[in-house]
Amino acid sequence: MENEKDTAPKKKASRTVTKLVHKTFAQAFAAAQAELQDPIKNSLNPHFKSEYVDLGTLMATVRPVLAKHGLSICTRIEPYFDEVETISEEMQNGNTTRTVTKKKQPNGHMITAQLEFGHEQNITIRKSELYVPPQKNVQAFASMHTYARRWLIGGLCGVAEARDDDGNDAVSMQENRQEIINRARR
Repeated sequence: MENEKDTAPKKKASRTVTKLVHKTFAQAFAAAQAELQDPIKNSLNPHFKSEYVDLGTLMATVRPVLAKHGLSICTRIEPYFDEVETISEEMQNGNTTRTVTKKKQPNGHMITAQLEFGHEQNITIRKSELYVPPQKNVQAFASMHTYARRWLIGGLCGVAEARDDDGNDAVSMQENRQEIINRARR
């Protein structure tokens, strides 16, 4: 004899998002920004002894609020190409022939974060891009990609990490570096 609990259909856990209707991107974005809160730093960089907000926490902070207002966020990565021009000249019978060859050469990647609003043929996109130079290995590439996504998404959504020192740490590091260089020259 079967137990009724075993034959009953199982319910899937679902997350319901109440979506507010806005007519324009600006309305939706303004409403989302009014609700967005700056994420709390939750990770430690042992090399620099500093705290930061990891990408997962940032996305968990912004994604539900954006979705509530009909905004979606995504990132993409594409190869970046430099155009290289080669010029060669050849002389024959007093005539000069000049040949210009242009080709595209891979040189790093372009990382894009974008917010989208609307549907079908009426979509508004706001995006931000960051160039990432070539990296030595896949681990460095992945690390740079994650770092770039954090900065792009935070900037695009208008959120910041909880503490902003207005660049003072960077200035003091530069001053310390200069002091060390000066001592070494003495």
